[in-house]
Amino acid sequence: MQQTEKRGFSIIETSDAFSPQALNDNTRKIEAALDAHEAAVKEVTDDLDARVTVLEAKKFAVGTYQIEMYETLSIQVGFTPIAVLVSQSRRFDPIDGLVLPGDTNIPPFIQIVEGGFTSNIMNGSTAYPGIYHYIAFG
Repeated sequence: MQQTEKRGFSIIETSDAFSPQALNDNTRKIEAALDAHEAAVKEVTDDLDARVTVLEAKKFAVGTYQIEMYETLSIQVGFTPIAVLVSQSRRFDPIDGLVLPGDTNIPPFIQIVEGGFTSNIMNGSTAYPGIYHYIAFG
């Protein structure tokens, strides 16, 4: 009886007396190799699952909205943000607003609400009607 060079499987020749031992040895070697491969793949996929879980916990949304005087808009982003940055590009006097957790000096025209944020333009506000760009972080 011969064996393969690389993996040492038994090669039964036609002149060999039949013995189930050689087949059983080959089966055990294959099973051990499959178990080792399965363990290596599981280690990689478990690591990827952990990384995906971390990434899924971090959310953000970007977009634009247009608002007019005396209007309050509710912008839904699919999660309740922990911070929102809003900016209006203007030739003169650009308008920016950033809302952070625990900030008591928030821009009067942005408020974080469940599922997104609201933006409004009222008399006396520091914001102006027009198109605003935002990024919300969750």
